[in-house]
Amino acid sequence: MLKHNSFIIPFSGLKLGQHTFEVKLTKAFFDNLDFFGITEGMGQVEIVLEKKETMLLVDFNLQAKSTAPCDRCNEPFTFLVEADLSIVYKFGEETSDDENLIVLSPDSYELDVYQPIYELMVTSLPSRILHEKENCDPEIIKWLDAKTDPPENLDNKDIIDPRWSGLKNLK
Repeated sequence: MLKHNSFIIPFSGLKLGQHTFEVKLTKAFFDNLDFFGITEGMGQVEIVLEKKETMLLVDFNLQAKSTAPCDRCNEPFTFLVEADLSIVYKFGEETSDDENLIVLSPDSYELDVYQPIYELMVTSLPSRILHEKENCDPEIIKWLDAKTDPPENLDNKDIIDPRWSGLKNLK
C-alpha cells in the first residue's frame, strides 16, 4: 500500500466546521492499479471534511483520467473516471459493520484517506474498457469479425448438438 503524506489529513488542530483538502493522484498511485490494467493516469480528489464534536463527515469527489488497453483491440484507451463517496468517521470504542461508518479511537489525530480513495477508484472503473468500434484498430476488428462471424451459408436451425438430439424424440 502506498504511504505518502499527501494522503494523511491531520484533523486534531482543525476548528469545528467545514474544511477542504485536495489530493493529487500521481503516477505512484496509478502504479498500484496495474492489476486492474491501468497503465497510467492522473487526477485529483477533492475532500470536504466537516468536523463535529463527536464525528467527522468526509465527502470525496474523485476526477481522474486513466489509460488502459482496450478490451477489444488492445490499443491504449484513455477514459475519465468520476465518482463520489461519503464516509462518517465517528469517535468511540465500539466497532461498525457499515462500510460508510468508520469508528476512530478517541485519541486519533489524523486520517489516512489512501484506502477509501483507492477503493473508490477501483469500484468506479468501467467493467469493460472499449474504444468506440470505429476508433479501434481496423486490422484487429477485421480479424475479430472474421473469427466470430459464422459463415453466411450455414443455417443454424439444421444443426443439432448431438448431446441434445435425444430430446427430439420426447413429445
